Amino acid sequence: TEAELKKSISSLIGDEISYRSPESGEDHSAITIRDINRDGVNEAIVFYVKNDDASTVRMCVLTQSGKDWLLVSDFTGNGNGVLTVNFEDLNDDNDEEILVTWFIFNDKSQKKLSIYAADTHNNSLKVSSCISEPYNLMTVTDAYGDGEKQLLVAYSNITKETDKNTLKFIGVSKENDISILNEIILDNRIINLTSISTDLPADSANPRLYVDARVSEKSSITQV
Repeated sequence: TEAELKKSISSLIGDEISYRSPESGEDHSAITIRDINRDGVNEAIVFYVKNDDASTVRMCVLTQSGKDWLLVSDFTGNGNGVLTVNFEDLNDDNDEEILVTWFIFNDKSQKKLSIYAADTHNNSLKVSSCISEPYNLMTVTDAYGDGEKQLLVAYSNITKETDKNTLKFIGVSKENDISILNEIILDNRIINLTSISTDLPADSANPRLYVDARVSEKSSITQV
């Protein structure tokens, strides 16, 4: 039951915590129960803050062992709020990656995406923090038409500390190595990214990517 799980959480990470729920997306619970490595045993993905340091949300992962729960990993997050949590098997290894988006100091225009990779070896689950990227938009797609999934992350540098607006292609190898496969520099006039989409032309095996953005209050562009 949830009460028993919360009792286990308290015994593993302490009583002086408060739970934090993702504000958007499909999973709105501070505790998500999911079999992330598809072995028939549930895991719990938990977002919380320590009461003596509520400025940073943390994430821990627990796995069920009979009636008990065991702590797999405990991470310091990348913001003081959780925006979304999603699950994708980006490398088809039967272990899902955990995609968490954070906002910083209650400013949802300043967001970060973190990827945590699950890996099962000798029936033992490990979860590692792999990469964090600033972002405005993201989507999962087969960008190269080769049957492999990539995570596309678009970012408009609204601070203008640099003039680079970017679209990054992030891939995960079978060994759970996460890397930036490609980076495209977007139009430097962009002030707000609005959407990413893809389609597959009938006469080509290569998908087309579309990035819609605003360049002024009254003007928008689409980059292909």
